[in-house]
Amino acid sequence: MKINKYIFLLLITIALLFSSCQNKADLLVHNGKVYTMGNLIPNASAFVIDDGKFIDVGGEELLKKY
Repeated sequence: MKINKYIFLLLITIALLFSSCQNKADLLVHNGKVYTMGNLIPNASAFVIDDGKFIDVGGEELLKKY
């Protein structure tokens, strides 16, 4: 009986670890013209917003990241 409890706790722990590793965002806008006014990335085609703040800007690679 104790082995079943340990296996259950192990499975729950693994599930929580995998679910917390995902990148989540409120909004991802892509396939557009984004003018960042920055020197590193003056133009981009995508950006990500989470909790009302810009958290990432770049290209279509953001679709795979978020």
